[in-house]
Amino acid sequence: MKLKSVIRGLKNGKEIEELVKIKKNFMTFAERRVICSNVANLAIFYDEDTEMYVYEDLVKDMYLTLYRIIYYTNIEIDDLFIEDENGENDINLEVAVKAYDDLMANKIYALCVENLNDFNSNDTLDNLIQSAIEQKINIYNSTGFAIKTIVNELVSKLPNPTEIQSLIGSVTSELSKKGMVNSNQQPFTNPQRKDNE
Repeated sequence: MKLKSVIRGLKNGKEIEELVKIKKNFMTFAERRVICSNVANLAIFYDEDTEMYVYEDLVKDMYLTLYRIIYYTNIEIDDLFIEDENGENDINLEVAVKAYDDLMANKIYALCVENLNDFNSNDTLDNLIQSAIEQKINIYNSTGFAIKTIVNELVSKLPNPTEIQSLIGSVTSELSKKGMVNSNQQPFTNPQRKDNE
């Protein structure tokens, strides 16, 4: 059921049990793993002021709340998931914030926790996510990670073998035009050098 329909139903006097149904009573290991990783990744961001990776507890809570609603209940949130520039699934932040505000303002999340016996607020999942966040932040803020990131960025800017060959050909051609090297001579070699030197 669409989140908008749940809100409308509650405003029209319906009970939460009439509108929201529990889809499952538990989360599989694979689902927990995906949620822990996704929420941790979404909650961590680079702070320009401190030049460190940090996270916001409120952001973590927002994403965890949305994932719990999506996994445990029949509530659907339109346009929450989008595809990023790499073709990976991402979350539309604007939609996520609105959905979270709607769930809280209309007390839907609280009503789910209170009135649906099978709805599991699952403190263990929260602890696992917190642990994943702390582990990722420690890695991201480590000197080794910073060096690896810089080296990868520099390497990505280096020319590939085809580009190097093309550059050598261009340089040879230009040097040949200016009479600085004959067209049969390899550039960047010493024509006077003998093999036994």
